[in-house]
Amino acid sequence: MAIILVLDEEADSCTLLKRVLQRMGHKVFAFGNSEAAVKWAAFNVPDLGIVNVRGRFIQGFPMFERLKEVNRDMKVMVITDAFSEQLSERLFADDFVIKPLDIDQLETKVRDLLGLQKARNPESRMKG
Repeated sequence: MAIILVLDEEADSCTLLKRVLQRMGHKVFAFGNSEAAVKWAAFNVPDLGIVNVRGRFIQGFPMFERLKEVNRDMKVMVITDAFSEQLSERLFADDFVIKPLDIDQLETKVRDLLGLQKARNPESRMKG
């Protein structure tokens, strides 16, 4: 089980991602606001951050740097309408999924990214 941070401006998308990831056995914390997500990540140790990038979030890509600053070991996956390798590097993303979202592909990429993480006890990393 991993601790996963989900960041998406749309509540329905957060709900869908949370359900899929919880069904995989992960503990998921969803946010619709990047400031709240970064603040939470600073006091907890998520294994993976999944960020749905669109309009405003692309303009504000320093948020990705802030997520990596508060937890250098956290992997970051981007979900977006359009993507390029250069944008991935610029956003410090470890992987990406292009919409429309393919749930099987998302699950596979999450498993692959988390496979790179050392086994840790998620309960010892939680502060509430």
